[in-house]
Amino acid sequence: MQSAEDEPGKTRPAALARVPVALENLILSIDALDAEGRGVARNPRGKVVFVEGALPGERVACRIFREKPKFDLGRA
Repeated sequence: MQSAEDEPGKTRPAALARVPVALENLILSIDALDAEGRGVARNPRGKVVFVEGALPGERVACRIFREKPKFDLGRA
């Protein structure tokens, strides 16, 4: 049995594209590197932030693109 979506000429709705949205912009001091080479910092609330493109000792403008319960991910 065919569904309406399988009929010739019918198309399925396009999946929504997952475009990263900057959730927050911060100025952070990078304290160390993690095992994947990302900078490690803490936001003003004390939550750990892993920052792509940052080195220890740098102060960077960071855009948070993913929030997890125990840490955030960002890019310098």
